[in-house]
Amino acid sequence: MKHNFSLKIAVMLIFTAFACSKEGSISIRELSDKTDGNLINKIKSEVIAPGIPFPDGSIVSSLDDNTMKIKLPKFHKFLMTNPNNGEVIEETGEDDGSEIGVTCNCTQGTGCSPVKYRRKYYCVSNDGCSTCVLKTSLISGEPIKIVGLYNPEEGVTVITKAKETGIKGALTSTKADLIGIASINFFKINKVKQALLDFYRLIYEDQIPAFILNNDLKAPAGYKYIAINIFGNEAAVPVPNDKLDGSEIIIGNEEADFKCKCNDVNGKGCLKKTFMGAQFCEAGSCHSCSLID
Repeated sequence: MKHNFSLKIAVMLIFTAFACSKEGSISIRELSDKTDGNLINKIKSEVIAPGIPFPDGSIVSSLDDNTMKIKLPKFHKFLMTNPNNGEVIEETGEDDGSEIGVTCNCTQGTGCSPVKYRRKYYCVSNDGCSTCVLKTSLISGEPIKIVGLYNPEEGVTVITKAKETGIKGALTSTKADLIGIASINFFKINKVKQALLDFYRLIYEDQIPAFILNNDLKAPAGYKYIAINIFGNEAAVPVPNDKLDGSEIIIGNEEADFKCKCNDVNGKGCLKKTFMGAQFCEAGSCHSCSLID
């Protein structure tokens, strides 16, 4: 009886984690803060590999070679790099960054499963697996590294303290609209660089200050760094005090004195960086990094 009872529990767990829908998608188990404390601690303490961005609306299905396919919601793109040289992979043809292949491999033992936690996809080891490895690739099979997420349809907006309406609502967003935080790889994308430049031209009426073009670490007196949403990622840019109306989220003064915080248990990584005047937090080895105002 004990053996049969255990078998039934195992079958139920497998069905819950990998039950297939009519459309062929697979439901990945979402970790609970109340019941999955040990697995969550592994994620937060960097014992396992960083997770893959998994926003609401993402779909997981099974490929023929036992690899899962993650398809992002409409307009969302993975920020991808070449694992051999670190170069950013731009959108090309069918490999436009909207879907990838993911495999959870147990290299020592057996039992390595995908789970979701706080809008990220992880591979976690079961009792019989001592080393669980997450591998990502293009659907064509070429290995890649996932380093972020972005939405080109978002454009660039000013992050405000509260939701705005009307014309101002179209030019602003809130923290709830963010899907990530900017990184140096993010700013290597041609569309991102152009969007940031166009945003500066809008603010400065085609007279972009030299300290921005020179990528100075600090702004002159009379400026504040405000939070912006650029393709869904948070960064901070310098704006003259006389162009602020009080609705913006002020990140720091001209000294750029805000902080970058690593939300992991050990708190490693997450350093402040700058690109063309925009300040952001480079996560490094940190799983979850925040720009603190």
